[in-house]
Amino acid sequence: MSVSGLDPDRITARNSAGIEIRLRFARNEIGERNKRGEGANAPVFRARHEQLEKDIVVKSFSFSASETQRIIKKSVKSVESLYFLSSVFTRPDPNIMCFYGVVIHPSNSEAFSSKIEEVNRNALFLTEAISPTMFYMLYELIDGSDLHDIIYDTPRDIDIDFRKYGVELLKALNKLQKAPIILAGKTGTVAMVHLDIKPSNIMIERATDTLKLIDLNTVCIPWPVKGNGGCDRNSMTLEYTGPEATPPLFPEIFPPPLPTDKRTILMASDIFAVGLTLYEMIMKKTGISITRDIIPYNEYGWRDFFRNKVISGEELELDFTPDKEKWASLIQDMVKLNYRQRPTAKQALDRFNEILAWEEGPGSVALPVNQGGGKKRRKTVRKNRPTKSRRRNRIR
Repeated sequence: MSVSGLDPDRITARNSAGIEIRLRFARNEIGERNKRGEGANAPVFRARHEQLEKDIVVKSFSFSASETQRIIKKSVKSVESLYFLSSVFTRPDPNIMCFYGVVIHPSNSEAFSSKIEEVNRNALFLTEAISPTMFYMLYELIDGSDLHDIIYDTPRDIDIDFRKYGVELLKALNKLQKAPIILAGKTGTVAMVHLDIKPSNIMIERATDTLKLIDLNTVCIPWPVKGNGGCDRNSMTLEYTGPEATPPLFPEIFPPPLPTDKRTILMASDIFAVGLTLYEMIMKKTGISITRDIIPYNEYGWRDFFRNKVISGEELELDFTPDKEKWASLIQDMVKLNYRQRPTAKQALDRFNEILAWEEGPGSVALPVNQGGGKKRRKTVRKNRPTKSRRRNRIR
């Protein structure tokens, strides 16, 4: 069975290095593809990767002919970033979803070509089985629950493992902001940004209880590298987006950013989002409410919320219970309204580890030194895993 004569259930594609992959899609009882979710711009399917002998996630992008160049140009930047950040071609990161390549129609091979030859040779798989107005992004399938579900499906008076998950999230952020890359045969590092970090874009793998950052189509390098043009988008979820997002809201209060500041601004935006995510993990409630703070829930409501904060000289008011007060200083610094005053990813991880190094109490977990735990502590039995989640089997 196929869609409009193309996009069949079995697809064979080949890269310029001569490596062939075969994907096999399953269909449900009414003949539709086995859909596992819906991203902001594309449905997500489950398919069998026969060479890897495992099921994977296929994010299917479709667009009109007039949009082809714009969509592909934006996607090339993600492919370049993911290739080095966490992929089967380089080295998968334990806390970032693994990238397996992109499947495209041969007519788009020139438009999809990266300035980095290694990416072209290994990550682009060509097939005539799909339409020229579509392509597939291939990712690791993570069997587990998203962090949002875990936070709010766990009883209110029981902590989730925010200490363990917090370390893993900050380690993923550090990898983003200092990702290894190979250019012209030389190994170095480059800063990348995610731009949409939030609990629903984080999965906890069931088998290993490991945090993994997902929804990677927004990942990009925030300044031109080998002619890729840098990032052309900003943070995407209002309640996790700071006031530095462009266009600048308050040039009369914060000095207008220099062109060279764009990298700093985007990296600081990820810090802001991670700070609010850590707060949500620790306190089990949002730092910015879409029903209390951003009214109406659109760009205008978001602008008004921060405008009032900045004019009155207020920072975000995040409340902590006495037993969680030890985390307040770090989190409040990560969500400073002035992006220049926020810590770097490394500084945030170091401070998180400093708290872990001396903290003892209910819910504490023993983290090995190589996982950021500082000194060794007594491990307590965790009783905070939900026995049932409304969306436990959700696959992103």
